[in-house]
Amino acid sequence: MEIYYNLVRELNFGVMPLEVLTMYNFDENKRRTGTGSVKWDFCKEGIGYEDVIPLWVADMDFESPKEIKNEMAKRVNHGIFGYSEKSEEFYKSLINWYKENQGIDIKKEWISVSPNLVFALGLIVKAFSKEGDRILIQPPVYHQFKKVILNNNRKVVENPLVLKENKYEIDFNDLENKIKENNAKIFILCNPHNPVGRVWNKSEIKNIIKICKKYNVLLVSDEIHGDLVFDKEKFISLLKYEKEFKDNLIVLNSASKTFNLGGLHLGNIIIPNNKTKEKYDEELSKSGMERPNIFGIVASEAGYKYGASWLAEVKNYIKGNINYCKNFIEKEIPKLKMIDTEATYLIWIDCRKLNMSDSELSKFIGEKAKLGVNDGPVFGTGGSGFIRVNVACPRILLEEAMNRLKKAIDLL
Repeated sequence: MEIYYNLVRELNFGVMPLEVLTMYNFDENKRRTGTGSVKWDFCKEGIGYEDVIPLWVADMDFESPKEIKNEMAKRVNHGIFGYSEKSEEFYKSLINWYKENQGIDIKKEWISVSPNLVFALGLIVKAFSKEGDRILIQPPVYHQFKKVILNNNRKVVENPLVLKENKYEIDFNDLENKIKENNAKIFILCNPHNPVGRVWNKSEIKNIIKICKKYNVLLVSDEIHGDLVFDKEKFISLLKYEKEFKDNLIVLNSASKTFNLGGLHLGNIIIPNNKTKEKYDEELSKSGMERPNIFGIVASEAGYKYGASWLAEVKNYIKGNINYCKNFIEKEIPKLKMIDTEATYLIWIDCRKLNMSDSELSKFIGEKAKLGVNDGPVFGTGGSGFIRVNVACPRILLEEAMNRLKKAIDLL
């Protein structure tokens, strides 16, 4: 198995044919309707359209690794589901995952939890800022960042990303000025970035750290998509710099995106500074949610222990889907442009040449193309004229979606 995994891990994702060396069937179009799936059963409530191919909610239409299902089945068969805590094996599995995949040594005493990362962001905002304080984000970005800030009566400061040569960049002069002028208390970084697919490089991360240190800003790095980077060497966790920046750093991650476990509600909150962690844990205790979901613990531990080969293959499949979309759009729908992506299974498509308002574009995609996607304005400044599409689905479904989009646009 280890020889097999090493070979798959070394693939140039998306180049080798999907049928080569695969142990998992990601082409299976498994029915999700009738399961309470937000993505499939609640399109009308979530995005306003029904009878569409759902490509919106950020989960995968693939079964989780069989090893996770097996471990969960064992726990179910035990039959007693009382209150549970994180075991030593859970801690070891997460620590080993970081060591093996990123070469980072994290410590057990750094690790806390949350039911999910959005919940954790709410706790962090409450623990480390006061009402009226300013918190910085980089739109277009995951919409829950802004929502959490506003819901806790804080003010949003924006450092919009800049699109250059089909790739987004950080305007560092604007970043420093916004932090300085607004006395920002917290900077929520999305790394890798949702929805634009950037993986921030070493130079960019060092600049971010330099600015945050200069103005004593708490840096919260949301790294939930960190395992879904197509060139493994590109992703740099902020934990890589904990020795020089541990006093102002919180890193959020989870097995939920990595192994498709979103419904099991368990996030890892990693805080190298003892006083910062104590403050977070105190806020967590106030929430009454400090004890994690029993199945989230079992599934996450199993994923970290046994899920590496599945992850390598699913990334290969997703990269193939991304390449398919990029080639199809360039050849068949030249009015659209797909932004180059380095990570995640979410692609960001520029539809501005269709010359539609955002409401017209939303209606066109939902009613004419019959696709369920995320409208760009949801992600804030810079999202107008764009859509976000989830490609973590069987290729046959994606092919149908792209053909629907082409036919609808051809009829304009």
